[in-house]
Amino acid sequence: KTGMTLIEIMVVLSVFVILSAITFGAMRAYDVSTTMSVTKSRLSAQANSALNKMRDELSESRAALVTVTDNVSPVPDRLTFQISTGLDANQNIIWGDEVTAGQELEYYIDSAATIPENQLKRKLVTPATETILAYYISDLQFVKSGNSITIDIVASRGAQRGYIPALSIDLSTEVDFRN
Repeated sequence: KTGMTLIEIMVVLSVFVILSAITFGAMRAYDVSTTMSVTKSRLSAQANSALNKMRDELSESRAALVTVTDNVSPVPDRLTFQISTGLDANQNIIWGDEVTAGQELEYYIDSAATIPENQLKRKLVTPATETILAYYISDLQFVKSGNSITIDIVASRGAQRGYIPALSIDLSTEVDFRN
């Protein structure tokens, strides 16, 4: 008479299973939300940092020394330009001459990079050195117009762990060249 019936045990177990399902569902939702937030924040920070670096260096160039080329797709994906090597005795900008050019730089996406994929690289042509500015850059566009250029970057990360959806960040800036 003081024991529990089978029905009482089944009711207690059903309540426990329901509470466990709610708890684990909430934990999974929190995990997905946190992972998405962290991933989006990292993508945004890297792409923004790269965009700022490109903007700062391009503002030191002039329109005649900037070349936008298309190597892969119908969208320009490579930018080559020169920045000055300094000032002469009369405080005029030294851009280089026929023999010695200013510092030539190049920005492009290295889609052959596998881990992590699609690296945005900055290449100093002479001496040849490369620096990775950002990872997971899926699109890079340069649109030159008169004395300015518009840079568009899309950073995206595919689905993670099978249940976290793909994320994408779009950033853009316009740079005015030096005279």
